[in-house]
Amino acid sequence: MNGPPEKVMKATELLRTARAALFDDHAYDDQLDDMKAALLEASAAIKAHAQNAGGKIEQVVTDVDRILKRLEGDEKKAEIRAL
Repeated sequence: MNGPPEKVMKATELLRTARAALFDDHAYDDQLDDMKAALLEASAAIKAHAQNAGGKIEQVVTDVDRILKRLEGDEKKAEIRAL
């Protein structure tokens, strides 16, 4: 899989590698800090999206349960009427 979470993890690893390679060269500290901040924002956005999707899935399951119960009730009423 190569979705957003995996891309953020890969970018984080690349940032870690770059920071290690440039440990003694502080000319890039600001840019590396900006990249780190951007990765943290991306990670937070991915988590928020996942939570939102989870909430929607929960709502769908609740709706399906309600519909199934209603259908079961309708079937029982139809059986009673058929007698």
